[in-house]
Amino acid sequence: MRFTYTAIRSVTSGHVLDDVYTLAIYAASLTQRDEPKRVQNVALDGTEENLLHRIDVLWNITTDWVDVGTPFDELLEFLRSVSAGEVFTFDPWAYTSDVDPLDAKLVPGTLTYSRVATNLDAYTVSFSVRMVDAIL
Repeated sequence: MRFTYTAIRSVTSGHVLDDVYTLAIYAASLTQRDEPKRVQNVALDGTEENLLHRIDVLWNITTDWVDVGTPFDELLEFLRSVSAGEVFTFDPWAYTSDVDPLDAKLVPGTLTYSRVATNLDAYTVSFSVRMVDAIL
């Protein structure tokens, strides 16, 4: 998968503040899901009325092992640069040129880092992104 973003926080060595970078990284798990945003009213007789506002398209992502050092620093730069709701480009297919990348935002509160037990110099990182241009 591939992310394109503007570096604005935790800028790594060799990168420049406010420049656009692309991060390509392998996913151990990549799951798409729909999350309907609706209001439901239930009458006293049990009759339901639903008002659908929109359907958010979300991706749950867990990276493959990311080694401590430059790869991990660049991943942190990306995640921290988009942590305040900045829009970035997400390409879950990464190497397929016939599919357009998607505009996305990081879902607050979904970011976790897990140290790999068998190799203490690597992490897996899990987070969710919401598609901005795919809100139905």
